[in-house]
Amino acid sequence: MNDRSNPENKPLKATERVSNTKPKPRLFSQEELNSSPWGKFILFLNQSYDNFIPHNFDKQKRQLKIVEIQKKILTILESKQYQTWNNLLDNLDFNDYEYDIAENFCFHLSHKYSDDNIEKFLEKWENYLTNFVSLFEHYFNNIEAPDLVKLNQIADIIDQFNKSKERTFWFIILLPKFIDDNSKKILINCIGYQEIIKFGAFEDLKEFGYKLQKKFALTRTAIKDRTAQNLVQELGEVESKFKGEIQQLELKIKQLENELEETQRNSFQNAVYDLAKSLQDNQQQPVLSQLFILYKKLDNCLENNESLSPTDTLTYFITIESLLTAFKQLNISQFPEKIEGTFEITGEDLDNNKYNYTSGSQFVSKDDKKIVKCIAPGWKVDDRIVTPAKVEEA
Repeated sequence: MNDRSNPENKPLKATERVSNTKPKPRLFSQEELNSSPWGKFILFLNQSYDNFIPHNFDKQKRQLKIVEIQKKILTILESKQYQTWNNLLDNLDFNDYEYDIAENFCFHLSHKYSDDNIEKFLEKWENYLTNFVSLFEHYFNNIEAPDLVKLNQIADIIDQFNKSKERTFWFIILLPKFIDDNSKKILINCIGYQEIIKFGAFEDLKEFGYKLQKKFALTRTAIKDRTAQNLVQELGEVESKFKGEIQQLELKIKQLENELEETQRNSFQNAVYDLAKSLQDNQQQPVLSQLFILYKKLDNCLENNESLSPTDTLTYFITIESLLTAFKQLNISQFPEKIEGTFEITGEDLDNNKYNYTSGSQFVSKDDKKIVKCIAPGWKVDDRIVTPAKVEEA
């Protein structure tokens, strides 16, 4: 048996006894309370504390006796005098009834003594409260676009005391120590907090965690719904983004097509210009000018029924030769180079559209060879065939 000695410990402020008389809290405006996360938390306490305290006179009277035992346990617990729960219980100066209440309270507070080391228990709850305060403030400071990972972390912390009146009471006792001084002052003076502290770990207090989650949309279901909504919204944004990018690409393609058409037109005009300039500038006598003179003289001869003089014939020959030379400078040439005589072609030449085989025995394969003569030359630009040469079997 333990000696249940009662060491003199000065109670901490958080666990000081609250008078049984009705509290007279300081009043704060609705605007002031709504301006911060803890103001909203205080409004929740003031609006819901009635759900967590006894209403029957006999229950109130009994609970007021029990809460004194609970507060004394918490005071000794926070003093860090004992390493284990057994050490703490063994040094209580309680009668059997009080001891049974204290032992039951410690059993549930320690989660069936799974947290047997009191120092580790206190460290764990310090981390819980530190993280809860940080996450709760972050949530309300980013209420329009909350971090869903952080919301799940808040829910995880609430799970540590949810459905346990003892651990919920412990959480509420500790909370003021971890928030800023102004919020702490408002919290400990609000009627909701004082009434809950007054009656302690009453049976209905085990519903505090769920009602807190429900009030601030922190239930697992609410978080899943918000996750789904965010996913739908993100998918919609991605779809809109892709549609916008597709429209931009379509406009870009149209722009490139227009640019290509313009380039093709310009290329054609440039090619024509280069041809004309070559005919005019790169000859001893400008070819285009000579062609026009030739045209006028031929036209005049036809009108007057005259024949060409030897001099005019030579001039016209030189003009045409200059024209062919200009074509050659632009890589426009005839083929074959010599149209007189015969030469050999294959069936493959026909497949490549190099020659137009107009008369003769049929080719049986692309390797089949025949001797042909040219009827009319073909024309090419570099290696690109413009028109095939017409040939027939010799």
